[in-house]
Amino acid sequence: MIDRKQFTLYLFKNIGIINLIIGASFFIFGIFNFGILTPFYEAQSGDPEFDGTYTIIVNGGLWIGFCAILMLSGHTFYFSIKNLESIEVRKKGLDITHFFLIAVIINIGLMIYLLLLLMNIVKPLQFYPNVLFAGKETPMDLSIIFNALTFFLILSIIFRISEKFVKYGIQLGGIK
Repeated sequence: MIDRKQFTLYLFKNIGIINLIIGASFFIFGIFNFGILTPFYEAQSGDPEFDGTYTIIVNGGLWIGFCAILMLSGHTFYFSIKNLESIEVRKKGLDITHFFLIAVIINIGLMIYLLLLLMNIVKPLQFYPNVLFAGKETPMDLSIIFNALTFFLILSIIFRISEKFVKYGIQLGGIK
């Protein structure tokens, strides 16, 4: 039977490789098809030319950010294997592998959500309605920037939480 340490190493290796491959492939797809990427948020200021350009730029930035989060999490998980191999699993007391398994669960959830977003199966949350920031006073729809930044911030915080679990587990394991 496989023990927790081997199971954690197996998960870290596979999740890391999967995140790297998915992030890189969607990034390459986005570079070659930048103009036809599905919009996550759409500007609605009233000027069709400005709204179209603005929507493409902001959604392209989100696309690159989502791919970057996937590749960074893959890098974090795959290259943490060296540190995990030298951790000793304790039979009693605090087991360090629990921190790594929590990080894997958080990362798998984030990976599935980002994959569904990039495949346009789910839509991102709309935090700020367009009515608040578009009108006669502002020639551009600022809600698209606020929505994109808020959404990206939330996703990066979730990634940082899983990364902190990995770093805290490595720290508790006594690895420098």
